[in-house]
Formats: sequence, structure tokens, C-alpha cells
Amino acid sequence: MDEHQRELYPELTRFFDRKELLEVLDRLLEASQQPAMYEITDYHWLVVHECLEMFCGLHNDDALGDDGKVGPSSTRSTPRRS
Repeated sequence: MDEHQRELYPELTRFFDRKELLEVLDRLLEASQQPAMYEITDYHWLVVHECLEMFCGLHNDDALGDDGKVGPSSTRSTPRRS
């Protein structure tokens, strides 16, 4: 799995192994749900950027299901646009 992570996220693997990255993501999610203001670091911006880039790529490739999860939709109500 770490080899795939290095291929998918070369910038992130310079700073985080898989376990550390998941911990950062958990902390960012938790902080986003708190009423207090949380100032994110340059490392956090990098993580957010990489996550959004992957999500946008999956969205543009029509790889998100109707529920927003990754994978083909089994209940697609409208045909895919070409």
C-alpha cells in the first residue's frame, strides 16, 4: 500500500507516511467540526490540496456514485454526459 501511496501522492510522502497522513486527516476533520478557529499550517494546506485534487479527478472521471462515494453508481438516474 505504501508503494501506491508514493505513486499517487509523491508530494505528501515526502513529509508523511500513511499512518501519519491518516492522523493528520483525522485531526483536520475533527478541527473543521469545532466552533473554535483553527489555523492550518503549510503541511495541512498540502494535504487539503492533494485530497481535493484527487476528489476532483474522480468527479471529473465520473467515478463517484450518487452517494458521493468512490465507485460506479448502481442507481444512476441520469445518463452520463459525453
